[in-house]
Amino acid sequence: MPGWVVHYILHSALIAQLGGMQMRADTLFRQAAEKGSGDLFTTVVMARWLVTQGQEAAARDLINQRITAMPVLETARGNIMAMLQHPVVSHATQGLAQAYGLVALLIDQQLYAHEGADEDHAGDAALEIGTLRGTEQMMLRMALTLDPADSEARLLLSSMLHARKQDRQARAAFDGAPGSDPLLPVYHAEQADLDVVLGHKEQAAQELRDLLRQSPDDRMLWSSLGDALLDQQKWPEALDAYQHAIALTPHRLEGDDWRLLFGQAIAQERQNHWPQARVLLQHALQLAPNEAELLNYLGYSMVEHGENPALAEAYLRRALALAPSDNQIRDSVGWVLMRLGHVAEGLPLLEQSVEQMPQDPAINYHLGVAYWMAGRRLEAVNEWQNAIQFQPDPMDRRKITAALDYAHAWQAHRPMALPADLKPVATPPSSPSQPNGTRH
Repeated sequence: MPGWVVHYILHSALIAQLGGMQMRADTLFRQAAEKGSGDLFTTVVMARWLVTQGQEAAARDLINQRITAMPVLETARGNIMAMLQHPVVSHATQGLAQAYGLVALLIDQQLYAHEGADEDHAGDAALEIGTLRGTEQMMLRMALTLDPADSEARLLLSSMLHARKQDRQARAAFDGAPGSDPLLPVYHAEQADLDVVLGHKEQAAQELRDLLRQSPDDRMLWSSLGDALLDQQKWPEALDAYQHAIALTPHRLEGDDWRLLFGQAIAQERQNHWPQARVLLQHALQLAPNEAELLNYLGYSMVEHGENPALAEAYLRRALALAPSDNQIRDSVGWVLMRLGHVAEGLPLLEQSVEQMPQDPAINYHLGVAYWMAGRRLEAVNEWQNAIQFQPDPMDRRKITAALDYAHAWQAHRPMALPADLKPVATPPSSPSQPNGTRH
C-alpha cells in the first residue's frame, strides 16, 4: 500500500477529530491501522489514538516497534511516550506543515528509486533528480517555517543534506528546534555524529559524554562515542565504549551490529591485539558477509600480520568487486597485491588511486613503494617526497621518512637495513609489531 494512502486516511481522521466528528475519526483511524505505519508521524498519531481507546499497552508496543526500526530515537524514548498524552495536531497550521512534510517524504521515496543514477548523468534523468531534490528541500523548509516543532521534517531535512555531503547545513538544520521539542536529545546526538564527520573530534566526544550522563543506558550513544574516540585514535577508550554498547544490546548481535564488532576490532588491532581483533572481524563478517569495508580491513590486516595470504587476497578482491569505485579500497587491494609480490598487478591499481586522490600521503607512499619494488627508483623517491608534504599522520610519517632515508643511503652506496615495507610479505612475523602500511 503506498505511503500516501495511509497519510491521506490519517489526515482525514485528524480533520474529523478536530471537527468534533469522533465516530468518523475512529472509523478512519481503524482503516489506517489496517494499512500499517512506516514513519514516526504515522506511528505517533496511531499510538495516540490507541491511548484514547484505552489501549495503552498496544500504543507502547507500536512506539517500541518504531524505535527498534529507528534506533536513533532511543535517546528520546521517554519523551515520545509522553507525547501520547497530548494531541499530535491541535490546529490547522500544524496540519498544513505535515502536508508539506508528506510531499517531501514522497519525493524522498521517489529519489530512492533513482538511487542508481548519479549526478554526472546528462539529460532528463539529471534534470529530474535535481528538480526533485530542490523541491524536497523547499517542502521541508516550508513545513518547518509553519511548524518549527515538526520533528520528522527536521530529521528528514538534516538527513537529506547529509546524504548530499552538505554536513554543515545538515548540522545547522537542528539549530532552530524549540526547547520543548521532544526529540531534542536525538538532535544533539545527530549533531555529535555530524561533528565527527566535520572533524570536530573533541567537541563530538564531549557532546556524547554529556548526553550519556542523561541517558547512560543508550546503546546508540555508546556506539557513537566509540566512533568519535576511534577517530581520535583513543583506542582503549573506544574499545570500552563499544563494549558498553554491546552489553546494552537486548538481543543477539545481528544486522548492523557488525559495526560494533568492527569498531572493537579496529581498537584491538591498533593496540597490537591481533588475535582478539581477528575473532571480532570474523564474527562481524558472519553478520555482514557483503560489507566491502569489513572485507577490506580483514584482508589487509591478515596480510600485514602474515596470515593466510591466499584467503586475504580473496577477501580483498571481493571487497573491490563489491565497491569498484571506492578509491581507498582500490588502494588497499593494490598495496596488498604488491606486498604479496604481485607488483605488475598491484601497480596499476595504485596509480589509479593516486590519480583519484593525488594528495593522500598514504596512497602516495604506497605507490612509491610499488615503484621501488618495480625498479623505478626515481619515481619512488618522487612519490615519497610528495607524500611527506601532504601532512601524513605520525605513523605514516615514520614510514615515509624511513623509505626516504633508505633511498638516500642506497644512492650513496651506504649499507642500511631494508625497511619492512620494501620487501614482499613471506612469513608470519616472529613477534607482535606495529602493522605496516595504512588501513582505510
